Amino acid sequence: MTERRLSGPNLSGAVAGSAPVKEKQESLMAGDRRGRALVIFGLMMGMLLSALDQTVVGTAMPTIIGILGGMSIMTWVTTAYLLTSTAVVPIVGKLSDLYGRKLFYILGFGIFMLGSALCGTAQSMEQLIVYRAIQGLGGGITMPTVMTIVGDLFPGRQRAKMQGLFFGVWGLASVIGPQVGGWIVDYLNWRWVFYINLPFGLVAILFISLFLKEKRVGGEKQVDYGGAVMVAAASVCLLLALTFGGKDYPWGSWQILSLFGLTAFFIVLLVWQERRHPDPILPPDIFRNRIFVITSLVGFLMGFGMFGSIIFIPLFMQGVVGVSASVAGSVLTFSQRNYDQNGGTNKADDGRQWQGWFGVTGKHGSFAGGSDGETAGRI
Repeated sequence: MTERRLSGPNLSGAVAGSAPVKEKQESLMAGDRRGRALVIFGLMMGMLLSALDQTVVGTAMPTIIGILGGMSIMTWVTTAYLLTSTAVVPIVGKLSDLYGRKLFYILGFGIFMLGSALCGTAQSMEQLIVYRAIQGLGGGITMPTVMTIVGDLFPGRQRAKMQGLFFGVWGLASVIGPQVGGWIVDYLNWRWVFYINLPFGLVAILFISLFLKEKRVGGEKQVDYGGAVMVAAASVCLLLALTFGGKDYPWGSWQILSLFGLTAFFIVLLVWQERRHPDPILPPDIFRNRIFVITSLVGFLMGFGMFGSIIFIPLFMQGVVGVSASVAGSVLTFSQRNYDQNGGTNKADDGRQWQGWFGVTGKHGSFAGGSDGETAGRI
């Protein structure tokens, strides 16, 4: 396996698939705090922009529909982003193990910024959907790379604290994003919803380029391309079935049943591939870890409510209630408070580090309650 060393200006550490955990943690703790802080700043900037993109665009969508049209295909603006980002995440994690985090962070953020620039130039809803797919490709490369770099730079307990801080950045984006999107639409132009990513993205790339250092020692590279293809194919087929089902085609139609059948087929092939590959992209043993299974299931279910509210609450508030984009953003902010994710750690007696999500809190009453102010009371 390939060994890498990550550092700030003087920060060094080793990451190797077969390296002892204790040795890895000692090496990663060396170095000055200033260099590490600059790296973390660049990573947080990247995660903040990727997270903001979802809620900012959601608030701007009713205005975009009014200008570009395409009401019947509006959900594809989000679906296209999720399709490409979901497809690319598994293979990026493995390739960054082999070829370095910095390369994929800069590549992913460059693609994300390219997609943002193209989205700002869209002249039709079809163009916007295609450009959002490009943006999602970059986002799918960037997000896992950010969390992997954090895992490389910090040992177990400190790593959990830092990852909790990064999830806090995502929470901050869910709170301020809708309001920022509303202000941009009301006082600037909807195209700046996408253009605003460019200057901040350049700053993030600059910090990582200058302060994240990598030293790699060559070794045998075994990439599970077959597993990556199966994961992407199964994910895309499932998302397409859930997107078209009950809307474009009946749930019992041959089109939807075929997509579900293809999903099952690719999952079977994936299981076969992962059992025979020496370095699988999705190790079967990971599903024996209850923490992984439960947190993945919770995140999956939370996504239904989160993305559903991002897409449809601004549309309802602006199209039905008749409020401005800024007010619609305020209402969406209240709804996003329901999805608080708090990172935590628990050190077991045998020294293993367990990391999970605690306090997945639902405050669903706040959306319609009078305590949230006059705007929520109008619904």
